[in-house]
Amino acid sequence: MPKQKIVHIITGLNQGGAETVLFRLASNLSNYDHKIISLCSIDNSELASLFKKKGIDVISLNMGSCNIFPIFSILKLKKLLQTEQPAIVQTWMYHANLVGGFAGRLAGIKNVVWNIRNGALEKNGEHGKSLNLRTKIGWIVKLGSWFSKRIPLKIICCSTRASEIHKKWGYADKFHIIHNGIDVNEFWPDPAGRLKIREELNIDSNTKLVGLIGRFHPQKDISTFLKAANLICQNKSDIRFVLVGTGITQDNSDLSHEIDHFHLNNNIHLLGKRQDIVDILNALDVFVSSSIFGEAFPNVLAEAMACGIPCVATDVGESAYILGGAGKVVSPSSYIQMAKGIVEMLESSCPSEEIRGRIVEHFPIEKMVKEYDGFYKELLPCSDKQLIQDK
Repeated sequence: MPKQKIVHIITGLNQGGAETVLFRLASNLSNYDHKIISLCSIDNSELASLFKKKGIDVISLNMGSCNIFPIFSILKLKKLLQTEQPAIVQTWMYHANLVGGFAGRLAGIKNVVWNIRNGALEKNGEHGKSLNLRTKIGWIVKLGSWFSKRIPLKIICCSTRASEIHKKWGYADKFHIIHNGIDVNEFWPDPAGRLKIREELNIDSNTKLVGLIGRFHPQKDISTFLKAANLICQNKSDIRFVLVGTGITQDNSDLSHEIDHFHLNNNIHLLGKRQDIVDILNALDVFVSSSIFGEAFPNVLAEAMACGIPCVATDVGESAYILGGAGKVVSPSSYIQMAKGIVEMLESSCPSEEIRGRIVEHFPIEKMVKEYDGFYKELLPCSDKQLIQDK
């Protein structure tokens, strides 16, 4: 008997948090036939290639800038869905929720499920600040709140706090929380990886290394991280800092200017976008998540913990819950708290096994996959549930 089909519609396949979770889910939930539809181009997408290597079909609608209501793309997507006849349409992120949701309903598909992956959209938004309708994304999210009452059967969210924020913005109370999952066999304490990166950076074993991984974007608040680094360097000489992510290079004049301003040129390494994230995490003595908005479930925080690395995180999204007492939570934008938290974690005696154990127990990929599987089964007719259970 053929497997039940799930069509996943996502805004794009750049290697971000939502895209990574979709890949992990489709790769591991093998009792369904998954098909991926990207609204935007997948040219030069490494993730699209990884899907294909796993035997998972990927289609692109090439919508370009992803306009809010691209009527021709909606109609094209409707025809695709009518051809595919999926048991479930799962959409990912705001644009895809709207476009995929409309197309799914027009195609006569009952089981349309949205997936929200964002927290607050701007600073202080965690406290219920209203949407900024002077921005395009603000209007897209507002449209989502209006249509959430009619289009999706359910809304999956990876963060309880993010779901509460969206309910304050008018989203229907249809949320089902499934936290992200980490492959703890991929992210694990690895002394060889630690040595490799430290040799690359010419850092000996006695020098402390503090790192941040994230793209150059206001959401990540790298400025506060640099201020905290500057404060720490005033009292410690045996410490270095490393920044990793898209736009994190010497060619970034704004970033270079800030590093000059805080006199950190001799203490900081800018590595840009890297693929060897597991090795980089293992090279660290403390990992920092400095975001001030936008995060729902920051994967890299959980990945660092899975490697047994002590962490400091701002109280944004699900960060405090991920840490669960195995790290330090600080207020967003507070470089003094961040600096104190980093020093405290550097001097902490918390065993790496305890830090890693938090992820192994609460956020392994197997738990996420099992919860998605159970959720999907609840949407299907009894005969389809039995078919899946018999596989």
